[in-house]
Amino acid sequence: MLEEFEERFKNIMEADINMFQQDLRLTALMTDLEKAYKIPIINDAFFNKRNEEVMKLYRDVANHRVSVKK
Repeated sequence: MLEEFEERFKNIMEADINMFQQDLRLTALMTDLEKAYKIPIINDAFFNKRNEEVMKLYRDVANHRVSVKK
């Protein structure tokens, strides 16, 4: 399942879309990751340690969002 999310992230980043559309898709991807892996709202070191690959992807997605950079 994680591979599918990684592929989706790659497709979003390579898509010929404007930054607003990209941001919306990245936000949706983050929401889907949160639901699929039950990512807690509050940063949880124990969860992060047990789910390092998931959290790496989640942080990568979050760091590419335009609305976060401003």
